[in-house]
Amino acid sequence: MKNLIVTSIDLGVPEEWSNALPTNIQKIDKGIGSFLTIDTALVSLWVYLCDWSFTINGSEILSSDVQDEEVFEKILTPLSEEYLASIKISGENSIVLSFSQGYELSIFANFEEYDGEDDLLIAFFKKGEPLAYSPERGWYRGN
Repeated sequence: MKNLIVTSIDLGVPEEWSNALPTNIQKIDKGIGSFLTIDTALVSLWVYLCDWSFTINGSEILSSDVQDEEVFEKILTPLSEEYLASIKISGENSIVLSFSQGYELSIFANFEEYDGEDDLLIAFFKKGEPLAYSPERGWYRGN
């Protein structure tokens, strides 16, 4: 990981991320409904009030529509051996988290279910205030 260069920090993402990436994944869990929690060595992420899709090398392997606990466990357990390499804004209403080994988590707004002010994700850094993202507010500090 020492030679990894993270290049997507500057695409509308606050500078707190430049000190937090890359970081080893400690645990990824399915929460209630389609919620996800991603714990790393430097930041904990709460993915909620959105739709999302995990891909590997461009092929979808899991989405927020899947409710089968066994499928979640089968897909998410190996991800705990990876690391979060980058985060970037992808269009006006989505975020892409890139992991090692070609994994990506695309997080996108679902305006049929949620409001534009609803947070797609909250980042709880080990040092500093939480940082949230919503389509209408963009990145903002708070909890």
